[in-house]
Amino acid sequence: MKTPDKIIAFCVKPRTAQELADHCKVQRSSIYSALGRLQMKGLIARMGDGTERATYVSSTPTVVEHFENLMITHAHNPFGLRA
Repeated sequence: MKTPDKIIAFCVKPRTAQELADHCKVQRSSIYSALGRLQMKGLIARMGDGTERATYVSSTPTVVEHFENLMITHAHNPFGLRA
């Protein structure tokens, strides 16, 4: 299992960077790099107000509405293509 997968699996409750580094058996600087990438993807959320050590927790997935039988009445067609 790769480090990002380990982080996501371990962060079911808030964890500090040191706890994550110990669990994944990597240096803390590597954990911060992985956490930054996971935060940009929206998979991990950083919690804390800056007065104490930050904790990280897995983000909850967002629900996307699914539309069936969606009909587009007007679409931009710069080439004049016909279906």
